[in-house]
Amino acid sequence: MTERLGIGYRADMALEWRPAGMQPDVPPEQVLRSVITLEELSGASEDALAAGTQHEAGRLEFKLDLLLDLVGALLEQAVTQPPRQAVELRVTGLRILQPDWQPEPGAKGALALYIHPNYPRPLVLPARIAQVDASAIQFEFGELDENTRTLLERFIFIHHRRAVAQQHRPPAP
Repeated sequence: MTERLGIGYRADMALEWRPAGMQPDVPPEQVLRSVITLEELSGASEDALAAGTQHEAGRLEFKLDLLLDLVGALLEQAVTQPPRQAVELRVTGLRILQPDWQPEPGAKGALALYIHPNYPRPLVLPARIAQVDASAIQFEFGELDENTRTLLERFIFIHHRRAVAQQHRPPAP
Protein backbone atom coordinates (compact mmCIF):
# COMPACT_ATOMS: atom_id res chain seq x y z
CA MET A 1 0.00 0.00 0.00
CA THR A 2 1.23 3.49 -0.66
CA GLU A 3 2.37 5.95 1.97
CA ARG A 4 -0.56 8.27 1.29
CA LEU A 5 -2.78 5.73 3.00
CA GLY A 6 -1.16 6.38 6.40
CA ILE A 7 -0.22 4.14 9.28
CA GLY A 8 -1.33 0.56 9.11
CA TYR A 9 -0.48 -2.85 10.39
CA ARG A 10 -0.39 -6.43 9.18
CA ALA A 11 -2.30 -9.20 10.87
CA ASP A 12 -4.05 -12.49 10.33
CA MET A 13 -7.72 -11.65 10.64
CA ALA A 14 -10.98 -13.51 10.13
CA LEU A 15 -13.10 -11.58 7.64
CA GLU A 16 -15.89 -11.93 5.16
CA TRP A 17 -17.26 -9.88 2.28
CA ARG A 18 -20.95 -9.06 2.56
CA PRO A 19 -23.13 -7.92 -0.33
CA ALA A 20 -24.39 -4.34 -0.39
CA GLY A 21 -27.45 -3.62 1.72
CA MET A 22 -26.63 -5.82 4.71
CA GLN A 23 -26.64 -3.83 7.95
CA PRO A 24 -24.18 -4.53 10.78
CA ASP A 25 -25.53 -6.31 13.87
CA VAL A 26 -23.66 -3.87 16.11
CA PRO A 27 -22.71 -0.29 15.18
CA PRO A 28 -19.00 -0.01 14.20
CA GLU A 29 -18.38 2.61 16.90
CA GLN A 30 -19.59 0.21 19.61
CA VAL A 31 -17.40 -2.64 18.32
CA LEU A 32 -14.33 -0.39 18.19
CA ARG A 33 -14.93 1.04 21.69
CA SER A 34 -15.29 -2.48 23.10
CA VAL A 35 -12.20 -3.83 21.37
CA ILE A 36 -10.07 -0.80 22.30
CA THR A 37 -11.15 -1.31 25.94
CA LEU A 38 -10.05 -4.95 25.72
CA GLU A 39 -6.74 -3.87 24.15
CA GLU A 40 -6.09 -1.24 26.81
CA LEU A 41 -6.95 -3.62 29.65
CA SER A 42 -4.59 -6.27 28.30
CA GLY A 43 -1.74 -3.75 28.23
CA ALA A 44 -2.54 -1.84 31.43
CA SER A 45 -0.60 -2.27 34.66
CA GLU A 46 -2.29 -2.58 38.04
CA ASP A 47 -0.85 0.80 39.03
CA ALA A 48 -2.45 2.43 36.02
CA LEU A 49 -5.79 0.84 36.84
CA ALA A 50 -5.54 1.92 40.50
CA ALA A 51 -4.85 5.56 39.53
CA GLY A 52 -7.67 7.89 38.62
CA THR A 53 -10.39 6.56 40.91
CA GLN A 54 -12.66 9.45 39.92
CA HIS A 55 -13.79 7.79 36.74
CA GLU A 56 -13.29 4.22 37.99
CA ALA A 57 -17.01 3.78 38.63
CA GLY A 58 -17.74 4.72 35.02
CA ARG A 59 -15.07 2.33 33.79
CA LEU A 60 -16.50 -0.48 35.93
CA GLU A 61 -19.98 0.16 34.57
CA PHE A 62 -18.65 0.06 31.01
CA LYS A 63 -16.74 -3.15 31.74
CA LEU A 64 -19.89 -4.76 33.09
CA ASP A 65 -21.83 -3.67 30.00
CA LEU A 66 -19.04 -5.06 27.83
CA LEU A 67 -19.05 -8.35 29.72
CA LEU A 68 -22.80 -8.69 29.32
CA ASP A 69 -22.51 -7.85 25.63
CA LEU A 70 -19.76 -10.45 25.14
CA VAL A 71 -21.67 -13.16 26.97
CA GLY A 72 -24.76 -12.39 24.91
CA ALA A 73 -22.77 -12.47 21.68
CA LEU A 74 -21.15 -15.79 22.63
CA LEU A 75 -24.57 -17.27 23.28
CA GLU A 76 -25.81 -15.96 19.93
CA GLN A 77 -22.82 -17.21 18.01
CA ALA A 78 -23.81 -20.53 16.50
CA VAL A 79 -21.63 -20.12 13.42
CA THR A 80 -17.87 -20.23 13.49
CA GLN A 81 -15.83 -17.27 12.29
CA PRO A 82 -14.70 -17.16 8.68
CA PRO A 83 -11.13 -18.28 7.91
CA ARG A 84 -8.28 -16.00 8.91
CA GLN A 85 -6.37 -14.25 6.15
CA ALA A 86 -3.25 -12.12 6.04
CA VAL A 87 -4.29 -8.46 5.76
CA GLU A 88 -2.95 -4.93 5.92
CA LEU A 89 -5.41 -2.63 7.67
CA ARG A 90 -5.44 1.16 7.34
CA VAL A 91 -8.08 3.76 8.13
CA THR A 92 -8.74 4.18 4.40
CA GLY A 93 -9.06 0.50 3.55
CA LEU A 94 -7.81 -3.03 3.78
CA ARG A 95 -5.71 -5.27 1.58
CA ILE A 96 -5.97 -9.05 1.65
CA LEU A 97 -2.58 -10.57 0.89
CA GLN A 98 -2.47 -13.79 -1.18
CA PRO A 99 -6.27 -14.15 -1.42
CA ASP A 100 -7.87 -17.46 -2.28
CA TRP A 101 -10.76 -15.80 -4.12
CA GLN A 102 -11.09 -13.26 -6.92
CA PRO A 103 -14.05 -10.89 -6.58
CA GLU A 104 -15.22 -8.45 -9.21
CA PRO A 105 -13.48 -5.03 -8.99
CA GLY A 106 -15.83 -2.12 -8.33
CA ALA A 107 -18.35 -4.18 -6.33
CA LYS A 108 -19.76 -2.43 -3.26
CA GLY A 109 -20.68 -4.08 0.00
CA ALA A 110 -19.26 -4.37 3.48
CA LEU A 111 -16.27 -6.01 5.10
CA ALA A 112 -16.96 -7.87 8.35
CA LEU A 113 -13.66 -7.88 10.26
CA TYR A 114 -13.16 -9.95 13.41
CA ILE A 115 -10.54 -7.61 14.85
CA HIS A 116 -10.04 -9.19 18.28
CA PRO A 117 -9.89 -12.89 19.12
CA ASN A 118 -11.81 -12.37 22.38
CA TYR A 119 -14.57 -10.26 20.87
CA PRO A 120 -16.90 -12.39 18.75
CA ARG A 121 -18.71 -9.58 16.92
CA PRO A 122 -17.32 -8.27 13.65
CA LEU A 123 -16.51 -4.68 12.82
CA VAL A 124 -18.65 -4.13 9.71
CA LEU A 125 -17.51 -1.29 7.47
CA PRO A 126 -18.82 -0.19 4.08
CA ALA A 127 -16.31 -0.94 1.35
CA ARG A 128 -15.68 -1.08 -2.37
CA ILE A 129 -13.38 -3.54 -4.11
CA ALA A 130 -10.81 -1.18 -5.60
CA GLN A 131 -8.29 -3.56 -7.16
CA VAL A 132 -7.87 -7.28 -7.65
CA ASP A 133 -4.85 -9.27 -8.76
CA ALA A 134 -3.31 -12.64 -7.96
CA SER A 135 -1.32 -11.26 -5.02
CA ALA A 136 -3.89 -9.01 -3.30
CA ILE A 137 -7.40 -7.63 -3.10
CA GLN A 138 -7.58 -3.93 -2.24
CA PHE A 139 -10.71 -2.60 -0.51
CA GLU A 140 -11.45 1.08 0.05
CA PHE A 141 -13.70 1.90 2.98
CA GLY A 142 -16.78 3.99 2.31
CA GLU A 143 -17.68 7.11 4.23
CA LEU A 144 -17.11 6.61 7.98
CA ASP A 145 -18.58 8.94 10.57
CA GLU A 146 -16.05 10.98 12.55
CA ASN A 147 -16.28 8.90 15.75
CA THR A 148 -15.84 5.61 13.90
CA ARG A 149 -12.91 6.99 11.92
CA THR A 150 -11.23 8.31 15.09
CA LEU A 151 -11.69 4.99 16.89
CA LEU A 152 -10.40 3.05 13.87
CA GLU A 153 -7.32 5.30 13.75
CA ARG A 154 -6.76 4.67 17.47
CA PHE A 155 -7.14 0.89 17.06
CA ILE A 156 -4.71 0.84 14.14
CA PHE A 157 -2.22 3.04 16.00
CA ILE A 158 -2.27 0.70 19.04
CA HIS A 159 -1.36 -2.25 16.82
CA HIS A 160 1.15 -0.30 14.74
CA ARG A 161 2.91 0.86 17.92
CA ARG A 162 3.04 -2.72 19.23
CA ALA A 163 4.50 -3.98 15.95
CA VAL A 164 7.20 -1.28 16.00
CA ALA A 165 8.02 -2.07 19.65
CA GLN A 166 8.23 -5.77 18.80
CA GLN A 167 10.75 -5.06 16.03
CA HIS A 168 12.96 -3.09 18.41
CA ARG A 169 13.02 -5.70 21.18
CA PRO A 170 16.21 -7.72 21.42
CA PRO A 171 15.74 -11.38 20.47
CA ALA A 172 14.95 -13.75 23.34
CA PRO A 173 17.91 -15.85 24.49
